[in-house]
Amino acid sequence: MIGWLQPSAFWGLGLLALPVAIHLLRTRHARRVPFPTVRFVQPSSTASVRIRPPSDLRLLAVRLLIVAAAVAAAAQPLWLSPSRLAAWHARVARAVVIETNGGVGAAGPEARRVLAEAEAAGALVHRIEQADLREGLRRARAWLDSAPPARREIVVVSAFRPGTLTPPTVAGIEPDIGLRFVPLDSDRRSADLDGIPLLAAPDGRARAQRIRIAADGTHVRLEENAAAKTGSEGLRVHGERSQADARRLVAPLAAAGTPAPDPAQPIALVFDGTPAPAAANPSFDRWMIATLAGIERDRELAALARETEAATLEHSEAWTVLLADRSGRALVRAAALDGELLLAAAVPASSYFAAALARAALVSRYGPIERPEQEVLTIPRERLASWSRQPGPVDAQAWRRSDRSDARWLWAAALALLVAEAWLRAPARTRTEESHAAA
Repeated sequence: MIGWLQPSAFWGLGLLALPVAIHLLRTRHARRVPFPTVRFVQPSSTASVRIRPPSDLRLLAVRLLIVAAAVAAAAQPLWLSPSRLAAWHARVARAVVIETNGGVGAAGPEARRVLAEAEAAGALVHRIEQADLREGLRRARAWLDSAPPARREIVVVSAFRPGTLTPPTVAGIEPDIGLRFVPLDSDRRSADLDGIPLLAAPDGRARAQRIRIAADGTHVRLEENAAAKTGSEGLRVHGERSQADARRLVAPLAAAGTPAPDPAQPIALVFDGTPAPAAANPSFDRWMIATLAGIERDRELAALARETEAATLEHSEAWTVLLADRSGRALVRAAALDGELLLAAAVPASSYFAAALARAALVSRYGPIERPEQEVLTIPRERLASWSRQPGPVDAQAWRRSDRSDARWLWAAALALLVAEAWLRAPARTRTEESHAAA
């Protein structure tokens, strides 16, 4: 069986018309013959080019074969012999996906061992370093789809934390692609780490958040931290009684373990009875938009808003309404001023809703806190073994991905035909030269 890697090249067979046209429309040179007189020969008009039957069919056939051989060579023929198919079945195209999250990297001992084994076995190896295993598997499948004909396999080197691989992800890989999972050996059963910075109390007492991740769950505790920064830089309250209002707000927030504000991303609170800054505008920075989105998603704050009666706020196009009270009136509005996020609430600063709003704003500024590299649980090895499988046979259409063809034989035939064409033209040139000499 012969396969053609570039069958579109056969459109070039239309070039076969060129040798035929040249032979039919060629110009003939008249032979010079000595003649005593032409006075009795009647004049006549002749055409220098006319359609005549080919005088040398062998030369025309050779030229047609040259064009056909060149076109067939450009189409990249591939002879699917039993020996070639056996060679394809004997080799393996292996994509090694190495999870870089968690400090694995390409220099890890497991990764080096897998790569060395693949190279020693003569496999076609492609290394992929990716923090997200799902993306790594997608890249591996894309490479295997373009790899030369061979049995295909994906090897994954990872810590296999929960959620990095799921049954639907594994089931989405083609059945003929083999799967092998190399887990990282780790004796760590727990991890201790520092949490996010916490808001310090008005009296200067500060606490730190300590997190312990273990097999039985995640444990968080608060400890006294003398080295922590005191004060509440990055969070302020507008108004004449701003200092007193700020202390009243910070005390319960600090006791509840609220995240600390960031001076680089300041937040200002405006409560009922305090005039809002006149220069406020709705031009929010990116971090402000993320904070406002978090406030809108806070379910506890939304439930409190539905139970709160808001004071009447003066309408302004510079402010964006975030939450409404139980009567549908604006309860919380937002604006920006000189890089500071302004939150105006139509409630007193001493209300429970004011404290809940401040806490929601500080929590939303951090967004979701995820540290997957600290996870100590892993996917059970029994499950990884159930997902593993051997690479299947070479696909019937794998020859289309071949990186070589048998076109060299056709090019050799075209060159041989060119030599034959030159040899066939040589007698014709010799006869022409002799005729010219005789004339």
